[in-house]
Amino acid sequence: MILHRFMSDAEYISYTLGKTLHSEKDHGALRGHDVSTAIGFCWFPEAPEKAKHWLSGIVDFDWCLTVDAPEHMIRSCRGRYPNWIKPGVADGVIYRKEFCCTEYDNTRFTLVDVKPFDDYCPGASQLRKFFPQFFNLFP
Repeated sequence: MILHRFMSDAEYISYTLGKTLHSEKDHGALRGHDVSTAIGFCWFPEAPEKAKHWLSGIVDFDWCLTVDAPEHMIRSCRGRYPNWIKPGVADGVIYRKEFCCTEYDNTRFTLVDVKPFDDYCPGASQLRKFFPQFFNLFP
């Protein structure tokens, strides 16, 4: 299955070095499982140019990795995002179908494409540095 993931430089370097990346983070544990049912790494099937709009401020945009992921290693989940009707104006929320996994590497998640996205907007890591008071609400 072809999936995409925005990521930081550090995560991308680990992937290219062949490391197995692990995450057991329950994204719904803090904010509620009505917000997210994902555990671990989140992947999306939509075109990155489309997905970047609802993922802004949530993910790091250093790189966009496109992989062919083995279906037995991913599970379907969903996430709740702002519904941006007009630029900068939120009007409700949308639920997006996503996929997640608790581990991946470059042998099982085969590289299809990779593009830098760091010119799009500040990623979540940068925003945490600029505005730590907002992110302390959601560690």
